[in-house]
Amino acid sequence: MLEMLKEIKIKRFVQVTVCIFGVLISLIPIFGSLIRGDIDCDSAYYICQAQLCAKGFVPYVDFSDGYTPLWTYLAAGLKLLFHVPDGCYVFYLAIHYLLAIYVAFFIYKIAELWGASRMMSFLGACMFMVMSHWLEGNVVLLEIPSLCFGMMSVWLTLSYQNKIYWNYVWIGILTACSFLCKQFGIGFLLLNLYLIVFVNRQTWKECLCLMAGFVLPIALCFVCWGERFIPIVISGYGTESAAAVGYNVSFMVKMKSVLGHTWYFLYMVCPAIIVSLFFIPFAICHRQFGKMLFCYFGILGFALQYFFAVGGFHYMLYMVPFAVLLMIIMLTMKSGKLLRLIGFGSVFLVILVSVYKTGYNRVYKLYINRNIREEQIAITKEVKPYLREGNMWIAHGGLNYLYLTTGMLPPNLSTIGYSFGPLGLDEEKAFTQAMSADFVIRFSADYPYEAFFTDSLKHYIERYQVVALQDSAILVHDMHKPLFTE
Repeated sequence: MLEMLKEIKIKRFVQVTVCIFGVLISLIPIFGSLIRGDIDCDSAYYICQAQLCAKGFVPYVDFSDGYTPLWTYLAAGLKLLFHVPDGCYVFYLAIHYLLAIYVAFFIYKIAELWGASRMMSFLGACMFMVMSHWLEGNVVLLEIPSLCFGMMSVWLTLSYQNKIYWNYVWIGILTACSFLCKQFGIGFLLLNLYLIVFVNRQTWKECLCLMAGFVLPIALCFVCWGERFIPIVISGYGTESAAAVGYNVSFMVKMKSVLGHTWYFLYMVCPAIIVSLFFIPFAICHRQFGKMLFCYFGILGFALQYFFAVGGFHYMLYMVPFAVLLMIIMLTMKSGKLLRLIGFGSVFLVILVSVYKTGYNRVYKLYINRNIREEQIAITKEVKPYLREGNMWIAHGGLNYLYLTTGMLPPNLSTIGYSFGPLGLDEEKAFTQAMSADFVIRFSADYPYEAFFTDSLKHYIERYQVVALQDSAILVHDMHKPLFTE
């Protein structure tokens, strides 16, 4: 009896220790990011547009926007509700992490529904927080709110098994919300249809209700914006826009990108996925294969983002919840002792890699050794005295945060707006921005990645008076003061 009590106490101690470790490795990077994390170029883009929306500007009408509108309106509503001042990045970052915690919560709930223990489900939730942090989940991005609605819809789809089929209308609306945060969220529609048919074993009625709910919010957007909403739903980003700036957009090149990034995710981010393939025979025996297949579809389906994107870790954020759920299935499944040991070893390797990548590449390098946000604020203070009333165009994405920190607007707000980067601008649009701007801010160095910034554009900008800041690394051109008159 005493030995049994002692064993229980030891087990309890180990569980509490593991939980504390999971909480710490999840929260420490978040606190570091909130205090010292940088303002990402994409984050500035999203937040600036939310601020415009809060002031009464209408997306696709008063300002150009390449994304679906839900996050913009949600962020604008929170700004008005809490009286958030312009340029307050930390508020939106805190909301971002709150949504990430909700994603982790839905992973926990799905794992529980699939028979995992509370401890295993909790560790899976912590694993998501750590893995997502180093995959650029440490800045304000649209993937996390899209995942929040998407994973909520998955959880409800699994929870509503054998219940009234009308409930799937609400699940369809949530699925549409994932798409309306970011277009790639449409993948959750296919995943939920798969769950209804192949996991829940339900009928066409549930599928029809899900589709009806999905269509409703999108139809409402077409009522509000009409034809302006068509390019947002059927976007040429990464295909037509990439071709316009000289990228090779052939099918084989695009598929090579998909396969290359998928392989990176498999061997560098989560090698346990490869090991999970050996568990398939046991999954078939124990009727778990449908769930494993769901996870594989989630990983491989969202890997297709790289057909449209030229790169970036943040696209992998959509893949992480399914990798985590797959690892939980693998660890809770009955299998041979050797295979089970290999499975635990592969998951432990994922934990080590994720903790190292987050701890070293994010916490140590960015939050302890540097304070990039402080550097960005210092640059803002240097730039501001040289800006008067008017607008400014920021030529290079690495300086995009200045839109947020200075409060200045770009020219051609309704047609080009805050667009930046090689897939957001071509030479013609870049010239239009430079010719319309009161001020142009750029790096003195050239970046071949931004193909729109051609020698012709550079020579045009250099015709105007310039102030060199940060040891001549940053140049501020006054476009009202030519160096010479013709």
